[in-house]
Amino acid sequence: MKIKDSKNTNTGSVNSACGNVHIGDNYYKSIEYNELQDSIKQLEKLVDLTEGNEEKQSYLEKLREKKKQLGEFKQGVISLAEIFQKIEIDTERLKKAKQFFDYGKFKEARVILDTEKIGNDQQQLLQKKIELEEKSKQTEKDLTHNANEYLVLAKLTAINFELMNWFEKTLEYFELSLKSNRNKENLFYYAHFLQEHKRENEAVSLYEEALSIYKKLAGMESQNYSPNIAGISGNLANVYADLNEADKAIQHYRDTLEIWHNLESSQPQIYLPNLADSLNNTGAFYFKNSKFYEAKFYLSNALIIYRQLNDKSDNGKYKLSSALNNLGCLEVEPEKSMKCFDEALKIRRKLSSKCFFTYSFFLAETLINIFKQNKDEKLLKEALDVYRELVKTNPYRYYSSLAQALMELATLQLTKDEFGEAEISCANALAIYQQLAEKNPQTFLPDVADTLSNLAILRGRQNDFFKAEKSYQDALEIRKQLAIANPQSFLSHLVNIQLSMAFFYQRLKVDKAKSIQLIDEVFKTLLPYSKISETQKYIRRALNILDDWGIDGMAHLKKKEKMININSLNKNHIDINWNKNYIIV
Repeated sequence: MKIKDSKNTNTGSVNSACGNVHIGDNYYKSIEYNELQDSIKQLEKLVDLTEGNEEKQSYLEKLREKKKQLGEFKQGVISLAEIFQKIEIDTERLKKAKQFFDYGKFKEARVILDTEKIGNDQQQLLQKKIELEEKSKQTEKDLTHNANEYLVLAKLTAINFELMNWFEKTLEYFELSLKSNRNKENLFYYAHFLQEHKRENEAVSLYEEALSIYKKLAGMESQNYSPNIAGISGNLANVYADLNEADKAIQHYRDTLEIWHNLESSQPQIYLPNLADSLNNTGAFYFKNSKFYEAKFYLSNALIIYRQLNDKSDNGKYKLSSALNNLGCLEVEPEKSMKCFDEALKIRRKLSSKCFFTYSFFLAETLINIFKQNKDEKLLKEALDVYRELVKTNPYRYYSSLAQALMELATLQLTKDEFGEAEISCANALAIYQQLAEKNPQTFLPDVADTLSNLAILRGRQNDFFKAEKSYQDALEIRKQLAIANPQSFLSHLVNIQLSMAFFYQRLKVDKAKSIQLIDEVFKTLLPYSKISETQKYIRRALNILDDWGIDGMAHLKKKEKMININSLNKNHIDINWNKNYIIV
């Protein structure tokens, strides 16, 4: 048996600025920054002075949390600086908030942007809008300012570590900003926030709306808005890829590449890095979809450009490591693959040591990729420790990565015949995926089905046939739903689990009728694609199971062909993606 195993690749950095912006930072002026710095220094002293292991660990945990807060605090302030550059600051509240912000007085800025006062203004303005027969330009302008105030408040709330429900409040303020005025800034930043926190379904429509606005503006000033269009289109490509909507993802990747290529041809000094990022993202997508020739083309060109740019900044080094990591996943020859991984790992260790909560996620990604090659358990455990630390700070963002690492651990435990431990790891991963699927089914239901299938196999290995059957049945129902909604991506998954269950009912929980019924369902699914070579391996597996039952497989298949009107099904036009890693019994 093999548990689903796919290498981690970067889909690339998200374009958080939506265009080129020049910003400064002023976090060092704030009381909060200095308090964090003082706390860090004090905790570092306590760590050095403390001899008791338990007490030292307690101080170390507090120190890591404070350093994490400091890193996120800096990033939040920089993001707010971007917003203040882009919006019109025409209200007294925003002017005062900007003044306080410039002097690092963030608490005072939040007080100025009191939600009750902003909300009262919003209600009054909305009521006025309803009563007017003709839109008042001034009211629309005021609503835009009101929306900008809520946008700034949303971003301020996202870095308010003292607020327990910061995530829910951030969503609320984004929604209130849109309620006042839906503009390209609040649509983009809200979509970006949702994408960062694995809410892709909700992010799509906001990105599409923002893209529509920019395209209308580009009709008047094409060159001015082309970078914005490329940035949003690239983010949309990544979102659609995560949602398993390959056709839409490919179209956006192509659109993005075309724009950056055109811009780079006239201004390479400005846009060559963007072109490299787009090549890297596109290559990673093709790799994940088993288009290896295309992936090699795009990733190799991205690496060439990154080396040519020789960007010594942390972000430049990260991008180089991203291309190396992706090429390491793609290379077939172990030596070439490890050469890419080793260089990426060296870069990412240095970056993670400088800023753990910014770069450690990518460090863990490369650790797992190397583990998949050399099976060094220490690397997997290091990656798990990183993910568990990140989940403490932002579960919305990192739970899925922890679940993937737990499945790697289950695979390792299985090879060591540690079936009980493997089942626990698999069950823990399943609990995470099920929780994520409640809010984002399109992204995480496939993972739930995969994990249920793996859990069924593990339980079967332990002769717990009742639980194994229940896990198989749950996985089968999900696969049927997914195959109906998106046959291109999930029909092959459905066939695979049907074959696995047919084998289960033949060798473990013996039930000839159920086993043959599942084989018949496989034939019904596959016969419309019988001329496609990739289906033959699945048909052969089905015939082998029938032969083991003492049934003439070929005769049974021919009988089914006569019963099914293949032409009437009209499915041959669908380009099924058969080249995946599946669970194999």
